[in-house]
Amino acid sequence: MRFFLFVIFLFHYNQSSFAQELKVQLDAVYNMDPELYNGQIFTNVYRRDIDGNQFFQEKNFKKNDLTLSKKSYEDQYINYDVYSQKLLLTYLDENNSQKIIEIPLEHVRSFYIEDNYFEVIQGPDEDYKIYQTFNFNNNKILIYWMKNLILNSGSVYYRYRFTKLDKQMWLLLDGNYRKVNNNKSFLNSFPDDKKLAIKNWLKKNKLKIQKADSSELELFSNYLKEL
Repeated sequence: MRFFLFVIFLFHYNQSSFAQELKVQLDAVYNMDPELYNGQIFTNVYRRDIDGNQFFQEKNFKKNDLTLSKKSYEDQYINYDVYSQKLLLTYLDENNSQKIIEIPLEHVRSFYIEDNYFEVIQGPDEDYKIYQTFNFNNNKILIYWMKNLILNSGSVYYRYRFTKLDKQMWLLLDGNYRKVNNNKSFLNSFPDDKKLAIKNWLKKNKLKIQKADSSELELFSNYLKEL
């Protein structure tokens, strides 16, 4: 019963249409692809007295691509639970019953949430973590997204609420992790012969790296590829 209520909570668009689209996954389930469908059932049920959601963008599962350790999969209904740091997959099983599972992070290489690209990497503490990634050459700008669940003292309708997205930023340069707090800390990670060029580009484009959105960081990483 709790799982059924959770599914209702997650999906607010037309259920019959959604179910029809999910049916295209049944053949893969019948074939029992062990890499994609071996996660445990998702059980983090959040009550209705919570404002907001735990996801990167929205609670609806949408078609996106992902790559696991051995294979890539297109048009899978996935979602990124930022609060629990889990990648979720929903599908119909052989009994035409809707399931939501957690894909083990150690099996995940990358995935998309719309135009946002994520990789699962062993972070500085050597745990597998989900990072939004902007690649340049063999290096990466990494964003680790977070949400918290807190008391919602200003509302009579919701006892708790999920906070807005917060982030930590890292630079993975020459295999070493460097925490990025601002433009200065980013620049200090580079050799002297590149600092001035990067500083001038940031100044010309009026870019504050901690406040930059995805399109700005994509533009910046493209510049760094040519540096």
